[in-house]
Amino acid sequence: MRRSRGAWLQGRTGGVLLALLSVGCAGAGSPADRSALESPSEPTAHHILGVPFVPGQPGACGPAALASVLGFDGDPVTVEEIAHAIGAPSLAGVLPMDLERFAAARGAGVHTTAGSLAWLRERVASEHPVVAFLDLGVGPVRQGHFVVVVGYDDEVGKVILYSGRDSDAAMSYGRFTAAWGRAGSWALTLEGPADRAGNVLSAS
Repeated sequence: MRRSRGAWLQGRTGGVLLALLSVGCAGAGSPADRSALESPSEPTAHHILGVPFVPGQPGACGPAALASVLGFDGDPVTVEEIAHAIGAPSLAGVLPMDLERFAAARGAGVHTTAGSLAWLRERVASEHPVVAFLDLGVGPVRQGHFVVVVGYDDEVGKVILYSGRDSDAAMSYGRFTAAWGRAGSWALTLEGPADRAGNVLSAS
């Protein structure tokens, strides 16, 4: 199993920031749209079909997101099972590394990284749903939220998400990358059977 971790995992400061961001789960509609994007050379669109939608209750968006990608990977597991295994009594939510450890303990090929929009589009186009950690807060107010990216559409400039109880959410590229960047652009994907046969995932 190969793992890659984002720069936020290195150092106590990054860990403290993630802990603060992980308290609670927000809805998908907080920050304003931003104009700065990574512009793809050729507009394309892709939507991964068959990713199980697992609704996330307040405080359980992380376990719900992980349950979706584990189910797609052929390992159905309930939100309650994940939350019971990794939940911390002092937190309303969970930490990104908790999701990674839980998936790895079940034998999944876990890949985490500090991603980019180009990397995200490549992963989705290759049929890998992505768990992304966003900060939907405004200004000094932090609000961590996990989503599952299941599609993108360059023509309209949006990513397609499972977010909380919404199985058909969408965010503009600018708004998504701003919220994602505020949380360190953390992302998790699972290696499918072909990847486990020897392919190595890499971030762009």
